[in-house]
Amino acid sequence: AIVTDNASGGINENCANITGYDNSGTGYTDEYCISITVYKPALEIVKDVSQHGVEPGSEPLITIIIENPTYATVYNITITEFLPRGFNYTDGTAKLDGRKISDPNWTGIREFECGSNDTGQLNLTWNFTNTNFTDTNTEALVVIPPKTTRILTFRVHVKCNVQNTTFNNTVNVSGVTGNGSQVGPNSTSFEMRGYIADAELYKYASTNSPTFFEYIDYMVVIWNNP
Repeated sequence: AIVTDNASGGINENCANITGYDNSGTGYTDEYCISITVYKPALEIVKDVSQHGVEPGSEPLITIIIENPTYATVYNITITEFLPRGFNYTDGTAKLDGRKISDPNWTGIREFECGSNDTGQLNLTWNFTNTNFTDTNTEALVVIPPKTTRILTFRVHVKCNVQNTTFNNTVNVSGVTGNGSQVGPNSTSFEMRGYIADAELYKYASTNSPTFFEYIDYMVVIWNNP
């Protein structure tokens, strides 16, 4: 028998019955049951960023913790990271459990340039078809075994058109069961705050009505008002 995704999670009773008759026509029946525990796979995710507040030039480290808390295996993992406006992925920085992995596939705006009016974002995807450990060239996201945690880390570079406000940095994680049914996607976000420098210049004079040969004192104030 094969356990499909239609099975109920938890304890299931599996019973066998037998019925028969002897030569006198007397009937006999018997039943025997065993308990089978069916484990349904699931994913839990936690996200952390090394900086809550960022500005142009910041290079925060993003950490995504993916846990399979069940006794069932999750297959074919897909991780999709939605980077906010002004965030560029830093090539060659992705690691899974401390080992370097392939750079992700991407959609959206690959490089945010200063002075541009781009309003989109960069979406990164690591999955079981495009992600290998670079030291052994072996697949990295094919399975997450029961009671196992995977930790993905990578760096991003913040450009000058980062949003000067509060925003969320979101990630989605999904997989499939052994029977091919979807697990997830589950998502979580990390709230961040972008800062853009805004210099204001003020100049003051000791007098607005000087006379001939009078000395004037000037004061120049430069104020960063982010």
